[in-house]
Amino acid sequence: MLEHLRKSDPKKNYRMFQKKRANNTEVPLSSFFEHFKDLPSSNTPIVNDTQSIQDTAYEELDRVITKDEILKCISKLKRGKGHGIDGILNEMLLEYKDVLIPFLEEMFNRVLSSGYFPTTWTVAILVPVFEKGDPSDPVNYRGISLVSNLAKLFTSIMNMRLLLWSDTYDIITDAQF
Repeated sequence: MLEHLRKSDPKKNYRMFQKKRANNTEVPLSSFFEHFKDLPSSNTPIVNDTQSIQDTAYEELDRVITKDEILKCISKLKRGKGHGIDGILNEMLLEYKDVLIPFLEEMFNRVLSSGYFPTTWTVAILVPVFEKGDPSDPVNYRGISLVSNLAKLFTSIMNMRLLLWSDTYDIITDAQF
């Protein structure tokens, strides 16, 4: 993979890795921390009750993830979006899909077979985005959570499977929307 990057257009690669973020704010980080920590969250307590989970397997959902599924989901990625803590941009996945797909296929299938969702995929970067008003007041910012694009790619594959499965077996009633 690195050999492929080395031989390709270095200027394009540099621009891709040097995506800039604006960080010209008058608000100290501690003020943002205090503001965002007091907002309502969905920190649902983790329930470790495996007894209540039925051991039901659905072949359509548990089958091996294919290169075609990965390619289909990569083709739907949008350029110019943020990235999570891993620093992987959608542009990287789009530009180097031919090189990356075998690695992604192996990694995603390990995640699926092990049932272990990598911890780095669960970490979000909270970016304050100014709305209006006094830029020195943290209340005038909303938070955007940036998560791993690899996690989003994996979950989009699983979502695609779930939608097909629920349509096939008429799981979702017409009353749901």
